Amino acid sequence: MLKLCKNKSGKDMKAERSSLSIEGFCVRFYDSINDINTVERSLILPKHNLFLNAEYLQILENNPPEGMQFQYMVFCLKDEPVGFAQCQIEHFEADRAVSGQNSNSTNTTPGFIDTMAKYMKGFVASKVEFYTLLCGSLLLTGEHAYHFTSRVESSLHFKLIEEALNKLVKHLGERGLKISTILLKDFFDETRSPYLVNKSFNEFTIQPNMIMDLKSEWKNFDDYLAALLSKYRVRTKRARKKMGTLAIKELTVDEVTAHKLTMHELYKSIADNSGFNVLNLNVNYVPEMKEGLGDDFMVFGIFDEEHLVGFYTAFLNHDELEAHFLGFKKELNRSNQIYLNILYNLVELGIEKQVHKIVFARTALEIKSSVGAKAVEMYCYFRHSNSFTNKFLNPLLSYLRPEAKLVPRHPFKEES
Repeated sequence: MLKLCKNKSGKDMKAERSSLSIEGFCVRFYDSINDINTVERSLILPKHNLFLNAEYLQILENNPPEGMQFQYMVFCLKDEPVGFAQCQIEHFEADRAVSGQNSNSTNTTPGFIDTMAKYMKGFVASKVEFYTLLCGSLLLTGEHAYHFTSRVESSLHFKLIEEALNKLVKHLGERGLKISTILLKDFFDETRSPYLVNKSFNEFTIQPNMIMDLKSEWKNFDDYLAALLSKYRVRTKRARKKMGTLAIKELTVDEVTAHKLTMHELYKSIADNSGFNVLNLNVNYVPEMKEGLGDDFMVFGIFDEEHLVGFYTAFLNHDELEAHFLGFKKELNRSNQIYLNILYNLVELGIEKQVHKIVFARTALEIKSSVGAKAVEMYCYFRHSNSFTNKFLNPLLSYLRPEAKLVPRHPFKEES
């Protein structure tokens, strides 16, 4: 796998600069978030999105999933920074990704790529290897691709992004990295892009994002229980009883570090059994996130006496709680309903933190619906560098899209 050379000086690197067709605009490309000076970062990185925060991006960059590299784009209008986009380069090897089993159990990957990839398993059964340039994040579900200041009209956003990505592909090619596909993800219905479709991108969806709105009057978990229909309230109490002697504890930085190998094994035991696993999480990702982000990244351990048998993580992203990676002993899930209890604990945590919504992400749609989450479609855009191949992607993606298996649940009294 080709790795781009990094700037190790610790000083601002002279970025590759390229003019754009819209008068006054240009884009600069960076290998590291640290190469963008702090003044520019303060102007263009949004305060309301943790996942476009320099500290989060640097931790991810320092502890990347296997095969992932990073690029960043800074947009300027008459030399004033007015926009930012994060890009990830994923080295995809089909024969490494495909595993011998297919599991109906809970998938631990909250991001997009594992969900998409397992439905492409038959298509890439033979050896395929290529580089994908992604605008957004494979580790997250939601609009975390870019941000522009108010100086840039929203009608120009996708035009600037698309042209800049084309130039970045050319720039990377000159450095010896051939990009075969470009992917932009995830966009809500109100921000989807006819412009990208007109530029030969294939618009598609995979599985919806499961999002739960929390009521402002809920001050504790008992208030949530009181809002449930009787049968769902009974189900909740029964699930909590099934935890038995298993104990859940929020972990400190030192505790996360001490348990990091076990946590990684628990994560891998489920991720590797998903049938098609592209994302291989770095063993230091969770402890480094905890150390770097503190209270904004929470890690909970599930213990059978002193033995760690499960864990789950969540980001506090301002007024949202974002469920993240987890893992547990699969044999305990049926007897102790670990996964369902994790969902209830996230609801309780969201109420405690007084957030407006919980982003449960993709996968395990029905069980998330049963605790109160609603399905929200997210739109993605995919283009192959070969125009002939690209013509066949739209029908292929439609064919590979899983049938809608979600039967929406309505657990609240007000919905009955």
